[in-house]
Amino acid sequence: MRSHDWWDEKAVICKFLEGAKDSPYFAAYVLALECGLRLGEIVGLSKQDITFDMGTIRVHRQWLDKDKRYGPTKNSRERFIKFHPGSLVERTLRKAMDASPDHEMIFVTKTGRRVGARNLSGGRFKKLVKRLGLPPIKFHDLRHTFANWYMIEHGDIWSLMSILGHNSIKTRMGYAHVSSNHQRVPNFDWGFDSPSRAPLKSLPHPHPVAATNRNY
Repeated sequence: MRSHDWWDEKAVICKFLEGAKDSPYFAAYVLALECGLRLGEIVGLSKQDITFDMGTIRVHRQWLDKDKRYGPTKNSRERFIKFHPGSLVERTLRKAMDASPDHEMIFVTKTGRRVGARNLSGGRFKKLVKRLGLPPIKFHDLRHTFANWYMIEHGDIWSLMSILGHNSIKTRMGYAHVSSNHQRVPNFDWGFDSPSRAPLKSLPHPHPVAATNRNY
C-alpha cells in the first residue's frame, strides 16, 4: 500500500474517526484533524489552555519529547484557535479533560503520566491506521489533511495560515494550489457525527513566546 501525505477522501476520514472514537486519545486525533495542531502542541496542551465559554484553544508551547520539557511553538508565536459550541472538538476535549486525573495535563497514560509523543504517533496512531485498513499516513499528516480540506472547502489561505501558525510564503503556496481546482464550497463535514459549521478561526496574539532554535 503506497504512502499518502494526506487523506483526500472523506470516506477514509469518516472510517478513521469511527474506528478511533473509543480511543483514550481520540481528542488528540481530532485536534490534529479538525484544528491542524502539531503533535507537540497537542501533547503540550494543558487544561488551562482550553476556555469552553469562549470556545478557544491557546497554543503557546509544545512538549519536547526528547528533552522531556516544554518549549515554544515552532515559530515561537502564541495563537488562539476558536472552535464552535457543540462541535466534535468541544465534545472530545471535554471528555478527555474529564478523564484525566491530572490538574494540568490532558493526555495521560493509564498510570497518570504524560503520554509520549512518539508513543502516540508511532505506536498507537500507526497501529490504528493499519488495523482499520486505511491509506498509511503519519500523525503529522492529519495536520496536512486538515489544511488541504480547509482550502478545498473554504479557500481562505490567510485564515488557514493563522490557524496553522505559519508565516512563510513558501508554505502558503504549498496549500494555495489545492483550492484552485475546486469551485464548490461544501460544508466542512466528514460524515461522522459532526454538524455543519463555519470554518474554524484563529485569533492572533501580539506577544510572541521567547525564541528558540528548537525545531519540532
